[in-house]
Amino acid sequence: MARVAAHRHYLGVWSAKERVLVGDRAPDDAELAALATGDEMLAAFTAPKRVRKRLWALDWDDEGASPRDPAAFQAYGRSVAAFLRAAGVPLGDELEMRLVAGGPGKNAVDDLALHPARVVALVNVGESDVRVTIGDGISLRVPPDEGCLVSPKARPYVLDVPSDAEFGLLLELA
Repeated sequence: MARVAAHRHYLGVWSAKERVLVGDRAPDDAELAALATGDEMLAAFTAPKRVRKRLWALDWDDEGASPRDPAAFQAYGRSVAAFLRAAGVPLGDELEMRLVAGGPGKNAVDDLALHPARVVALVNVGESDVRVTIGDGISLRVPPDEGCLVSPKARPYVLDVPSDAEFGLLLELA
């Protein structure tokens, strides 16, 4: 079973019972205890609201699918990565990043081809809660302006967007 926790103290009061699902249900006490160990990792953290605001302040294409200026997007990503590294998030020296979007329902994400041996930081830059689910059916609710770390052994992950949301959007950094 995966290890699920708050990354350091960045979430303040954090309850795994309120944030984690095992399959489609809340974990029982034994499962919660088991979630404190393991080689796989799914760890939650907060990000400042300015991370999302700065992304949406970029000039976007006509469909709103991607920023028009790739250099501005890369500069934005480097600043977010610098903030996360300063907060102790274990990102590699070579930054890879992309936006991962998904419609309502479960959206499989092929992230292993991009950076198979790295921890991935996912920041919810959308407007609604999403769930990040890893291979063994453990999922973590990630509200806007929060994120999670997914270790290499816990990937690939699935972006699960609620049916009442238009879409979910994650900034993926590795």
